[in-house]
Amino acid sequence: MSDEGKSLHELPIAQGILESVLRAAAGSGATRVSHIHVVVGDVSGVSVECVEFYWDSISRGTLAHGAAFHVRRVPFEMTCLVCSHTFSPTAAALGYDCPSCGGARVRMSHGQECYLEAIDVDANDDAETGSDPAHESRTPS
Repeated sequence: MSDEGKSLHELPIAQGILESVLRAAAGSGATRVSHIHVVVGDVSGVSVECVEFYWDSISRGTLAHGAAFHVRRVPFEMTCLVCSHTFSPTAAALGYDCPSCGGARVRMSHGQECYLEAIDVDANDDAETGSDPAHESRTPS
């Protein structure tokens, strides 16, 4: 897939994150969003670079403009449905059989995530004090 095709895929993701951020910020009485924390799985198909590119444009004129964008990557993991062992498949492995019991009944347990984890905001009462970390609150979404 071309970079242009990927970019089109990430625009609605960035818009969804922005909507969630603004909703959470409004609910907390924020005057500014200083940090956005997003979780993205390694096999989610989401290009973080494209989301950040769109973020800069779509957040202009909002409480979230200029907020630092933090991404926590989640590795690809499988869980065996026979013995409950969780493992990270390697590229060298030809299959996804459980390395613990050899079972072939496995499911993807991590790596497809893409969601807003939390935001850091400045509350109304510290609008005059700037972004003093002591006055920031963390708002999960």
